[in-house]
Amino acid sequence: MAQTKPKAGQFYGVSGNGTDGQFLQTDGAGGMAWADTTIAPTLTSIDYPGTATAADTAGGESIVINGTGFQTGITCTVGGTSATTAFNSATQITITSPAKAAGQYTVAVTNTDGGNGSSNNFIQYSGVPIWSTASGSLGSVVEGGTTSFQVTATEGSDTIEYAVTSGSLPSGYSLATATGAITGTAGAVSADTTSTFSITATDDENQTSSARSFSITVTAILPSQHFNTTLYTGTGATQAITGLSFQPDMVWVKNYSASGYNHCVQDSVRGPSSNLYILYPDGNWAQSTNTTSDYFQSLNSDGFSVGGNAYFGASSNSYVGYSFKGGGTPSATNSAGAGNAPTSGSVMIDGSASTATLAGTNPITKISANTTLGYSMVELSKTNTNSETFAHGLGIVPEMIILKRTVSADDWYVYHKDLGNSTRISLNSDAAKVTGTGVWDSTTPTSSVFSLQNQAGGAHIAYCFASQAGLSKVGSFTGNGTSSKIIETGFRVGWVLIKNTDTAYRWYLLDDKRGGSSRLFANNNDPANTNQKTVKFLENGFEITTSDAEVNQSGSLMIYLAFASDSSSTTPSLASSFSATENTSPST
Repeated sequence: MAQTKPKAGQFYGVSGNGTDGQFLQTDGAGGMAWADTTIAPTLTSIDYPGTATAADTAGGESIVINGTGFQTGITCTVGGTSATTAFNSATQITITSPAKAAGQYTVAVTNTDGGNGSSNNFIQYSGVPIWSTASGSLGSVVEGGTTSFQVTATEGSDTIEYAVTSGSLPSGYSLATATGAITGTAGAVSADTTSTFSITATDDENQTSSARSFSITVTAILPSQHFNTTLYTGTGATQAITGLSFQPDMVWVKNYSASGYNHCVQDSVRGPSSNLYILYPDGNWAQSTNTTSDYFQSLNSDGFSVGGNAYFGASSNSYVGYSFKGGGTPSATNSAGAGNAPTSGSVMIDGSASTATLAGTNPITKISANTTLGYSMVELSKTNTNSETFAHGLGIVPEMIILKRTVSADDWYVYHKDLGNSTRISLNSDAAKVTGTGVWDSTTPTSSVFSLQNQAGGAHIAYCFASQAGLSKVGSFTGNGTSSKIIETGFRVGWVLIKNTDTAYRWYLLDDKRGGSSRLFANNNDPANTNQKTVKFLENGFEITTSDAEVNQSGSLMIYLAFASDSSSTTPSLASSFSATENTSPST
């Protein structure tokens, strides 16, 4: 029989016609069959997540591989480890990277038809920067303070770049992106303020760490941390007056409800701790030594203790205590002077003892200074009546000095910047200023020393004051003889001492705890006088609300010393600062 001629496109013994691109191959059973051409895929480039230039050693990232000849069902290995693979197109697949150590690895792909391809060192692994700095608080800084905080992350020998990705640094601070240092000067705050922020670290391969959260607290310098007024009622027995946020180094106490009781001052500088030396600002007497339980007892970590004597704690009598923080080192509880006073010839500034040689011609000066408040106590010994200089420890020029010879009767002499260096006025007297005297040696104090001349020898105490923004002010004003004279201080006034220097009038002493109508007089032992409104305490100063010549005589120079009390807001502008109402509600 004749054989049938194959049709075009057919081969004898092979079923089907095949399609373009197919070829004949043995079918493994002695026959032939049409087969597709095997395509070998190629790898051309790789896309890491985001801006990264390497894969994360932890794996789990979606990484795009570009190339040719990719088929549905294609598989991939990275350094011999299978990677979950998704087919995108004939030119692109996406793999989920397996975990690998840092380094370069071969990537291999295989199509379902057996076609395969690979590329050596095709994928780069690099560890994400690892944080060395724990999350949380980096620390705190007092407002106005300059300091540095550090955050650190590492990734081998890579250079790390840091960036704040959320939140914000405290006002006045910036991040050095190349080093992780956070530096600056803290801005002013009205209360302790914590700034929370997140920082990322990026290595040379643009691998970025997860954001780490940090915080920095800026602590407010509150007036009540350096000076405070406390009201209390006597019990007739020893009692502790508490509630301060600091240990006072000087306390001024006055019985303001009964007649005939002097102002009493105790400080941590004068004398040994076994004796409690009290001075009386309204008299010229030498300091008195009181060791009985009826008198002043101690300076404590949160206040002071008094006995039941009528000067300090008679039953049902009303008392006011003005507490000043000096440079002493607080302890839990100690007798006046114990643990706080600098030793002879030394100085304590802001709680730290200094071994530096003191300026001045007299080497036995003893100092306790609080430079934040602008206040220092200087115990000095005058060796003769000649000119001598004494260190004060403030670091800035004192604007007011109250001097008392403690070993014998002598007036309290006051230097004030607006009276000049050839003028004195006496705290224990209502007398007007006296010029042409030699107390201050006709020499203006400097930032390190003040001068004394024609003063009898022996021990003296000098209380030195300099204005500090937001906390204290030494100033003066000219009276206008009306019922309204406004004095701007830049803070909410809580305490003020005022004297007419041109006429023989009393030293007015007022505080916001008792209100501006409750006057004490620093130069006499009278109880509080409430027969007229004298001062209105304002958010940015105080207002004289009387035409009384004692504090507002037209054309006369009034000097004052003022301390701030805590305000509920930041310092207002002058235009809006004098709408405050007077605080007349006593509180402890």
